[in-house]
Amino acid sequence: MLVELLQSGFSFFRHVKGIIVSPYETYRDIEKRGRTGELLYIGLLVGLYFFFSSIVKTASFHPLLLSRVAFVLFVAALSGFGLMVSLFVVVGRSLGTKASIERLSLLWGYTLIPTVVWFLFTSFLYVLIPPPRTTAFTGVSLSVVYLVVSAMIFWWKLTLSYLTLRFGLKLDFGKICIIALVSVPVLLLWSYLLYILGIYKVPFL
Repeated sequence: MLVELLQSGFSFFRHVKGIIVSPYETYRDIEKRGRTGELLYIGLLVGLYFFFSSIVKTASFHPLLLSRVAFVLFVAALSGFGLMVSLFVVVGRSLGTKASIERLSLLWGYTLIPTVVWFLFTSFLYVLIPPPRTTAFTGVSLSVVYLVVSAMIFWWKLTLSYLTLRFGLKLDFGKICIIALVSVPVLLLWSYLLYILGIYKVPFL
């Protein structure tokens, strides 16, 4: 067990570096040689972010309150993760693919890395320079930097999402577009539900 955890940890850090510098080659490697244990490290990373964000959200260091908020956020994110993987499997099989849930889960898990990066970036920005921000040069410059960084992370997220469907479901571009069209309404409904429940203003996907 310990050896497996160590090997999965090594693979996790290697693949995180890879999805930054060479996403295509890294996703091919994850699909062929990725370890299910890597999902534990991705989950730990997400959990640590939620604990940090609960401090920002509650402005309190009360352990019980922080744990409760972080747990609710983590469960909501887990529901979104399960929803996406299930949706991909169902639609993919309807298009004639034989998807491996385990492999697809691992591939989709790595798309959460850009999500964590963006939410961390936003949280740190909120702490360092809280709103409201002025229309002065510094305020406008900060907004431009925020938009540029967000656009880069969003493109990274889209790239990894495409590679998940490309390698996880063995689909061509046309069928990937079909899955995207089916997924968007479901995601909008899920996001709206979490917004109504007061869990997320921006969905964690």
